Amino acid sequence: MMNKQKIALIVVISLLVLVLGGVIVWKNFSTLFDKKSSSTESKKKVSIEQVNVIPVNERPYLQLSPTGDGRNLIVLIKELKKPAETMEYLLEYQTGSLLQGVQGEIALTKIPAQTEQLLGSCSAGGKCTYHEDVAGGKIETTYRGEINNYKLRQEWRFITNSQKESTVASRDGKFQVTSQELAKQKFIIILNSPGYPQEPVGRIVSDPYSLAVSQTLSGTADVSIRSSEETEGLTIQGWNGTEWQSFDSTTTDKVVTAKNVPLLELYLVTTQ
Repeated sequence: MMNKQKIALIVVISLLVLVLGGVIVWKNFSTLFDKKSSSTESKKKVSIEQVNVIPVNERPYLQLSPTGDGRNLIVLIKELKKPAETMEYLLEYQTGSLLQGVQGEIALTKIPAQTEQLLGSCSAGGKCTYHEDVAGGKIETTYRGEINNYKLRQEWRFITNSQKESTVASRDGKFQVTSQELAKQKFIIILNSPGYPQEPVGRIVSDPYSLAVSQTLSGTADVSIRSSEETEGLTIQGWNGTEWQSFDSTTTDKVVTAKNVPLLELYLVTTQ
């Protein structure tokens, strides 16, 4: 028979083996759990490198509007065609010789969805500094959901109309609108909208251009948009909030013009 000393030694060794095995199993389990947690978190925070890759007809209808004092922007999702739960936005814009940037997030549980973004900064004490000479820039939006994640980037122009100009143009120079009603507006924003509402008649051959002002949009205008194609049957259409309207249009060197048409929130060019 084993003496008591040998039995005690065997018991101690067995206990050490059990403890060491438990530690190894726990470490492996913890590592696996951490990997799963990290993987889940990375899926939530995954960076989307590709921009503007989804078809235009699947993109949301987005509008930027100035407030009456011109110190804030209203970021408004009017229509969402591809499901998403949130929209993160990054607004980059020129203020004089400086490049500024602000960002935020909008929950998309209910559409339309909007937020108001200050063009400036506020201290913890509540004192705000407003950016001057805002000229516009780019807006980058990232849409996140359980299935779809996609990123879009567009240009926008902010016009402080202190000179009471009646003609304004987009940042890319491909959209121009002339109206005496615009001379009454203190602030105007033109956005190369990522998308549009319901499908217009015909095939779209230009960017959709959103026009937003600090007061009510009304009156008539002459509108010109550069088409991406040189073809017959180019027509400017405008969205009046409920339906598309087609206007008699003429074309010169891919620039399509419609005269004395309603001043509306969105325009684009189509062809048959």
